[in-house]
Amino acid sequence: MRILVLANVTPWPPRGGAQLRVRHLLERVARRHEVVLGCHMWSEADRDSVAELNRRGLATVGGMIRFPSRQRWAFDAAMHGLRGLPPETVQLQAAELHQLVRDGAYDLLQVEETLLAPYFRSMPHDRHRHRVLTLHNVHFLQDLRLARIEPSLRWQASRRFNAAWMRFYEPRVAASVDRVIATSDDDGALLQTRAPGVQADVIPNGVDTRALEPLPSADGPPALLFVGSMNYRPCVDAAVWLVREILPLLRRTHPGLHVWIVGRCPLPEVLALAGDDVTVTGEVEDVEPYYRRATLAVVPLRAGGGTRLKILEAMALGRAVVSTTVGAEGLRVADDTHLALADDAPTMARTIAALLNDEPRRSRLERAARALVEAAYDWDRIAAAQLALYAELEGECSTRPT
Repeated sequence: MRILVLANVTPWPPRGGAQLRVRHLLERVARRHEVVLGCHMWSEADRDSVAELNRRGLATVGGMIRFPSRQRWAFDAAMHGLRGLPPETVQLQAAELHQLVRDGAYDLLQVEETLLAPYFRSMPHDRHRHRVLTLHNVHFLQDLRLARIEPSLRWQASRRFNAAWMRFYEPRVAASVDRVIATSDDDGALLQTRAPGVQADVIPNGVDTRALEPLPSADGPPALLFVGSMNYRPCVDAAVWLVREILPLLRRTHPGLHVWIVGRCPLPEVLALAGDDVTVTGEVEDVEPYYRRATLAVVPLRAGGGTRLKILEAMALGRAVVSTTVGAEGLRVADDTHLALADDAPTMARTIAALLNDEPRRSRLERAARALVEAAYDWDRIAAAQLALYAELEGECSTRPT
């Protein structure tokens, strides 16, 4: 089977969750099928990333995102709206990828995100080709949550406007394709309430458990680690909440506690958090040295969607996790079995303090979490589920009357 996959980001170097998922799954799928990846290039630097992916054996075509003038964007957004497309999709179009969809001799087109669904419209109709949509998150829910934490009234209104469009658009796209992949049971169930009759295949995010071995216990002073993309609004909000509201409560019992905030492109609000007991690193080559220093990994997210690969990464590396319910959403985890959950600043501070003081409990959580990722969230296991889905579609194609 020849498979064309379209992604909104270039999955090299693999920094964020979508990049990690696309890279790990396509590397494994390409062992069984012929795979071509088409991805958006957001800057000239992405050309080098596309070249690197090709050097690594994954056939990749990049399509440059071009930013229209404000007047042109407004006109194109209005035209998209008249065609039933969310205005947000205006920018997420690349002529090179539309051409790739029109010209490629492939059996299946897989789109990684609802906002890229307009590419389905470029599919030739000369023969049957399967269409698969991956929901990295349910977009309208993500936008509603983002609206609650946006500091700007303008951006709050924009998020709510996009959410209203996607609440209408997302179920229609899901109903129009052959298969829908959700990354969590929660997202699959939510989609079904909006699009009755659509059955979502749940193929979760994962982690490479062979590459990430459990680390020895941190032997330095107590420290917390928060890893994320620090130009992503939910991570910015989480970092500020951690340092401004949770850390002052923790200082009462752990005055020497250090916080490491690790992640690319920190916005000014995040950079302003740095101090004697808070280190903001920016992008790092390897996060493992920071996990070695950390007693606990914290995920204080109050918005977002999908599932958190950083929680799985911490679990694989043998670090106990304290997270909000939103942060751990979509993962098949249990509070006080695989991690600890807390949803307000006082409870989060008490939970972190209790775990810092209780090494046996930390060890118990670490062992259970590592066993969970090995059993349910290893990329090899997840890729097997994706390959099984392709086999079902291939079987449907081979039994279709001619």
